[in-house]
Order: sequence, then C-alpha cells, then structure tokens
Amino acid sequence: MTTPEDNVKRARRRMLEAYRRRQERLCMKAMAAIGMALAAIALAIACGLTGPEPMAAAADTGADNAGQGGTISCRATMSWPLEPPAGAAHPVIVEPFDAPSQPWLPGHRGVDLEARGGEPLLAPADGLISFVGEVGGKDVVSVSHGTLVSTFEPARTELAVGAAVERGRPFARVGGRSDHCDGRCLHWGVRAAGRDYRDPTRLASNHRIVLKSAD
Repeated sequence: MTTPEDNVKRARRRMLEAYRRRQERLCMKAMAAIGMALAAIALAIACGLTGPEPMAAAADTGADNAGQGGTISCRATMSWPLEPPAGAAHPVIVEPFDAPSQPWLPGHRGVDLEARGGEPLLAPADGLISFVGEVGGKDVVSVSHGTLVSTFEPARTELAVGAAVERGRPFARVGGRSDHCDGRCLHWGVRAAGRDYRDPTRLASNHRIVLKSAD
C-alpha cells in the first residue's frame, strides 16, 4: 500500500533526477562554448595575430548557442603588394619563400613575384617608410608595420623616410637595380625582430576553420 510518505519520496527523486539532467545539459553547453573560444584563440595565433594588425576573427555559429559549431575566419595579416593578373587570386610567384635552417645559412628570405618595371607597389599593410636607398648596389624600399618590416627590391619611391603608407594604396614603383630580379620580378621580404624572416605568402593568405559541434 502506497503511503503519502512514499509519494513524497518519489516526487523528490523525480525532482532530483530532472535537476541532474538539467545540470548535465548546462555543463555540456559550457564545455562546447569553451571549446569554441579555445579554437578561435588557436586560429588567431596560427593566422599571425602578432602581425602588423589584429585580424578580424569572428565566429558564425548559425544558431543561438555555441554548441551548434560553426566557422571561424580571419582577415589576412597583409595584402599582396602587386595587382594580380585578371582572374587570379594573387600575383604570379616566380620563386617561393625558402627559409634557411639557420640564420647565417643561404636561403630565399622572401618571395619573388612576377612584375614589370614601373608597376605600382601597393602597401601590404599600414606603416611608415623606414628605408629608401641602395643596399649592396640594389635599389630597396622598406616599410615598417610595427612588429614586422617589409622590404622590396628593386623598388623606388618619391616618399621620404617617415612617410605614412596605407594598406592597399600605391607607395612606390618596381624599378632600379637588383641582383636577381632585374626587369622580371619583385622580391618581397618580411622580417620580425632581428633576422626572423616570415613567409609573405602565408601572411597574405586568408584562413578559415570549421568547428564541429560537441555532440
């Protein structure tokens, strides 16, 4: 025979079970949100958050809660310094970046892009002209972007050292003397502090990652 006390106990057990299930669902949603946040941070670092400007990283979950997964994308740290050919995503790469295993060993510390004499150079990021002149008989223009420095060769500009440049705007022209790019290409190098050279093609590329649901 069921007593009133038994009914109270059963009701209490049902309430406790419902509370436990609700807490489990909340915990799963919280873990999914944390996973999304960690993935966004990892992507930002991988895309070059330490570059000249923070990237516009955003999550598009396609739902009101983070547990549904989504896509995180970021703007390229830099843009290409030359207009690409019609229908192409970027300029023609004549010689890719090839970092030396040690700073003092030979390598290709930049990328060579197909270019013609007199072609306008577009600033890959906001910055200041930091050098204009000759280096070892080569005509060089350098732009400081804060933590990174872009160097172009052969290049000439009418701007003075200290002049500001704006991303995507002309600041110089291909031309002058070079040890390997005379009349056929532009050498674009990017370095951080010291002799830490970066791959310009990676800095000029957009990145996107798809996040999976925690379910």
